[in-house]
Parts: sequence; C-alpha cells; structure tokens
Amino acid sequence: MSPTDSRRKKKSVKRKSQTYPWLVLLIPAFLVLVLGYLLYREHENPPDDTKIPYQSAPIETEESSETISEDTLETTAPVGEITREYRLFFGNEDFNSSMADCDDVFPVFRESSGGEDILKESLRALLDGPSSKEAGQGYYTSLNPGITLLDCRNEGGTVYADFSSDLERNIAGSCQIMAVRAQIIRTLLQFEGVENVVVLVEGASEDILQP
Repeated sequence: MSPTDSRRKKKSVKRKSQTYPWLVLLIPAFLVLVLGYLLYREHENPPDDTKIPYQSAPIETEESSETISEDTLETTAPVGEITREYRLFFGNEDFNSSMADCDDVFPVFRESSGGEDILKESLRALLDGPSSKEAGQGYYTSLNPGITLLDCRNEGGTVYADFSSDLERNIAGSCQIMAVRAQIIRTLLQFEGVENVVVLVEGASEDILQP
C-alpha cells in the first residue's frame, strides 16, 4: 500500500470515529422529540368517556318551589338526539358505608328501548329499583315500592315529574327525603336541555318531600 493510500485510509477512519458520538447524541434526542409530540397530541385531544347518548337534556331541580342548583347536585350534559344508554342513580352501601351523606347516589347504566319518551322511561326504570346483580354490589333505592309515575313532561326546560301518593308514604326523616330527591333529580339531570325539575304528588307540588 502506498503512503498516499495509507493516509487516506487513516483520514476515513478518523472521520467515521468522529461521526459516532454525534449519532449517540442525536438518536435519543430524536426519540425524546417524538415522545414529546405524542404526549402533546394526547393532551390536546383527551378521550371523552363522560358523555352518554340520549335524547333529552341536563337538569336542575325544583321541588315544592325549591330549586336545587348545579352547585348542590352535579350536572352532566350528555350529547345526542337518540337515546341509546342512560344512567339511574341509587344509594350504595359500599361506596357510602357510613351513610354520612344522605344524598350521595351512584350511577348504574340502562339501555333505552326507544319505545317512549326517555324521561318517562328513565323514571319508570328508577322506580323498578336496582337489579338483583346491582343489589349484590351494594346498590339500593330509597324510593317506596309501588310508586306509579303519573306524568312527566318538559315545559321549556322545566321537567314536571308527577308521582302517586306512594312517593311520600311512610318516609321518615330528612335523610331519606334527601336520598329520594337525589335519586329522582340526578336521574333527570343527566339529560341535555333540562334546566329544572319539579316533583309533584298527585298533581301537587306544595310541601312535597319536605323534612
């Protein structure tokens, strides 16, 4: 090998050895940039698991001239024009074991039959109480058995839910009253477009479900 070829080979080896440290630095930096971009995209477009399809609107409640605001009971405003799934709210012995919060209620899911107005359907399902499986998971209702839904209508964002007199039969104490109201109110509050709820018994709203 000539001296010239030897010098060229040494220069080529030297250039390659100088390139490797840059590669070691550039590859991790590239991976960090890609990971940062993916995290940014995920932050900008988080998954939305809170919305439930249905047909009506979210509600507040006003029973016997008394309004329960969104600050008191959380409002969920799902989207959609056709109801596929909705929630019912019941007490739960496991989630609220001390029973310290009388109006603590927790959701279970139902699929809409699509056969009637979603407000009426959800209230009738609520009156049926939790399923045997749900009861085994600690869910219970504070509503009396045998209650009949007489009417449920939405007038300009205010829902009037009219029940038979069984709604108030043998209800003892403010805690049970709060639980009954919370179950009805939260079940209706999920529906989009409902702004207020009035609970009636046999067409009357005055002094209904008062402690």
